[in-house]
Amino acid sequence: MVDLLIISDDFTGALDTGVQFAQKGIGTKVLNEFRGELLHRHQECAVLVVNTDTRKLSGPEAYEKVRRVTEAAVRGGIPYIFKKTDSALRGNIGSALKAVLDAGFCPGLS
Repeated sequence: MVDLLIISDDFTGALDTGVQFAQKGIGTKVLNEFRGELLHRHQECAVLVVNTDTRKLSGPEAYEKVRRVTEAAVRGGIPYIFKKTDSALRGNIGSALKAVLDAGFCPGLS
């Protein structure tokens, strides 16, 4: 079962984050694009990293992509979601974080 979803805004960030778990022996898979197959095709891994490739998109476009991925994760019962941001704060950080919250992922809040 997927225990952790990591949402990255570019492929390099996705790989850089995913390898940290893989090096510890944790079953990890990195997807270069999201096609709605979050859960039923990747049940064998504990950590799923998705590259949304949103860094160069407009704020609204980035929001929609991140929201779709997060909604699928929430529907599938993934208990933890980590929205990776660029270390130089490039991209649509505010839009992406808002998308995660708007999609219904608010652990500890009700």
